[in-house]
Amino acid sequence: MSRGLMSYRKSVSEDRKKSKHVMKLFRNERER
Repeated sequence: MSRGLMSYRKSVSEDRKKSKHVMKLFRNERER
């Protein structure tokens, strides 16, 4: 169970990084 939670937290943090990156790109596109 704890292992599943660990992998879940890892995937969530990865998604957060990706979404942050995407938001940054999106903002740059709009400001251009």
